[in-house]
Amino acid sequence: MMQVGKIKDFNQALIFTKTDKKGFIIEVSEEFCALSGYSKEELLGKKYELITHPDVKKSSLKSFWKDLREKKPCRMIFKNQNKQGETFYLDSIVLPVLDAKEEAIAYVSFSFDVSEFFVLNDKLLDSKKKLQKMNESFNQIALKHEKELLKFKKSFEKKMHKGFMDNETKAKQIYKQSLNSSLKEVLNKLAHQWRQPLNELSITLFKMRQSLDDEKGFEALYQHSKQMIQDMSLSIDKFSSFTQADKKQSVFSVLQTIKETQDSAFEILQKAGVKIHLKFQKDYEVLGVKDDFSRVLLNLFLNSIEAYDTQNPKDIFISLSEFGKKYVKISVKDEAGGIVFLDKIFEPFFTTKYPVQGSGLDLYFSKQLIENMQGHIKVSNAKNGACFSIYLKKFKDRK
Repeated sequence: MMQVGKIKDFNQALIFTKTDKKGFIIEVSEEFCALSGYSKEELLGKKYELITHPDVKKSSLKSFWKDLREKKPCRMIFKNQNKQGETFYLDSIVLPVLDAKEEAIAYVSFSFDVSEFFVLNDKLLDSKKKLQKMNESFNQIALKHEKELLKFKKSFEKKMHKGFMDNETKAKQIYKQSLNSSLKEVLNKLAHQWRQPLNELSITLFKMRQSLDDEKGFEALYQHSKQMIQDMSLSIDKFSSFTQADKKQSVFSVLQTIKETQDSAFEILQKAGVKIHLKFQKDYEVLGVKDDFSRVLLNLFLNSIEAYDTQNPKDIFISLSEFGKKYVKISVKDEAGGIVFLDKIFEPFFTTKYPVQGSGLDLYFSKQLIENMQGHIKVSNAKNGACFSIYLKKFKDRK
């Protein structure tokens, strides 16, 4: 690829050519010779088509020549090819030179080298192709594991039914062992396949950034792409952490975790057309497993999305407040019509969905996760919808 240098001053950047009315070159500037790779002797007397790129069709210049014949100044970007076979672009203003009878006897062209912008465009198109390829690869991986996940789901539900018939504690053990090991294996495969093209894209963007000078628009695109890569990598780490066994409790911010969960589910919420409304006066810290609390919130978001179905508008209201002296109350409310079987909603395998849509375990395990943090979760029907209330023990106030 031809390297384009910095523009030092106006005179150096300006490129000049003059042709007779038949298109034969009769005068050129040194800058034009340097850019085309031809000497003045090689250019003088030759038609301008000598450097016209083979891709350019004469029909595309029809309107341009029509305006020149009408003695109008014309501006056009010309695609050219230098002596070494490299492509360069000139943004040119062409003026007719008139004799005393107002007839055109020659044409002069004042041009600027704009090859750099086309080089940048080619690189951006290449990055777009790589992103599309990465997306196709990810979809292929998801399809590849779809049968494996369905097979695991059937096996898992069978084990869970048997476990609950024997002992609830045994069912929890089956859940932790079967679900964590299988999901972790799939997530690890997806994470490995995802990071490889992401790393390649990151390196490509870095090289692209080094090869350009003072391109604000490209810098913004570069930073956006870099942030996207970081966010995708962070999402992998977050989802992978859900499957870790023997999770240790720690102090975490309730408000910050709510916002992080909302950010993680941004694409899901946006696609479903759901808006989150967050109301709070101050933040609180609690002792527990941050990822488990985030997982419960995400599950409640998904339940609301399914309950809304085609209904519009779709709103989820989250409020944060004190409950007594020892607890923080987190309310998650929607306006999707409410729940019919309130007394059964936290029972295992109870679901209002079709069997293929859900196993009826999500809210049951949400209850287990909250209770493992010495908290409580309740549900009630409020105006126009359902309201889930989560109670967690305060660690200390955050202002």
